Amino acid sequence: MLMLSILGGLIGSSTLGVLIAFCSFGIYFYYISRKTKVRLLSIMGISLFFIGFSYLGICVDFLSILITGNNINVFLLAFLIWPFVPVVYVFGSYVTAELLIPKIKKLYMIIIIALALIFELSIFLDTLGNITFIEPTPPGAELIDDSLITGSIAGLIGTIFTFLGIFISGIGMLIKGYRLSGVVRKKYHQLAIGYLILNVSALLDFLGIAEIVAIIRIASLSAVWFFYLGLREEPEKREKKEKKKEMKIEESLFRLTKRPAQITEEEVTYYREQKICMICKGKVSGFNIFLCPNCETIYHEECARALSNAENACWVCNGPIDNSKPSKPFKIESPDKEQIGIVKPIK
Repeated sequence: MLMLSILGGLIGSSTLGVLIAFCSFGIYFYYISRKTKVRLLSIMGISLFFIGFSYLGICVDFLSILITGNNINVFLLAFLIWPFVPVVYVFGSYVTAELLIPKIKKLYMIIIIALALIFELSIFLDTLGNITFIEPTPPGAELIDDSLITGSIAGLIGTIFTFLGIFISGIGMLIKGYRLSGVVRKKYHQLAIGYLILNVSALLDFLGIAEIVAIIRIASLSAVWFFYLGLREEPEKREKKEKKKEMKIEESLFRLTKRPAQITEEEVTYYREQKICMICKGKVSGFNIFLCPNCETIYHEECARALSNAENACWVCNGPIDNSKPSKPFKIESPDKEQIGIVKPIK
């Protein structure tokens, strides 16, 4: 029985690592989203899962060679890879549209879904007209090399998806992050780096240069870490203000469901005077500002939108952030069952 080459083994093992890493983090974030009931986080988790699943064909071919010494059928390889690619871009584009271009989100998603459906139909109806295969000689000596044909329908759409991922999801989030401050800025930049690594790797992968494929796969693994940093909840921090009461906050780009148990009048006044966002503690300036319609508490626009998607209740007055949505005012039950809201500092 022939042995798989060193290069083929490196490509196969690194690809298997990418599949396991992305699928694991996708399931993890989806699980967290179900507990916290944050819809946007669940969509991002699904996107990460399908990123990993899109490498399934290569991994099955790799394991088939290790177990049987032969490659799998080329059509099985194709259908275990390419149908998942547009699914990745549909879910990933929804997250991007929600965070960056909410005003034209529906139009953007209609275009993305239409392109994804055309991609799927072209793959199933004309597989050999859209995908090229290079089978190893003799069988089992290397992994099957497959790629989209340049100029084919699927090839053109795949290129469009890749450049949208680089320029909108990647560079777009970098630019958005530079306009913000505090932890929200850091989250945008971490997600931007993850998107850039992933889409640049996909673009290089389309070139089909075997000698760099293993490097591309290993680089893709680093994207998992940046997505994790951008999506995870930061440990609780205590921020000390001069002569101000300490305040707890869980910082996250997608999860803003918990507010401090107590917010003093002094804190509210201080944040208003210093133009500090109540949620992320970053400075608010320019057009990136949102005032609570009930009490005029200051928020970043992104923080207010995320809060609206979560409980839709102001952290200070418990009034609705968006009057067109149902509101779930924050409640804390004390031992005597009395609600705790804004409290005056004890002298």
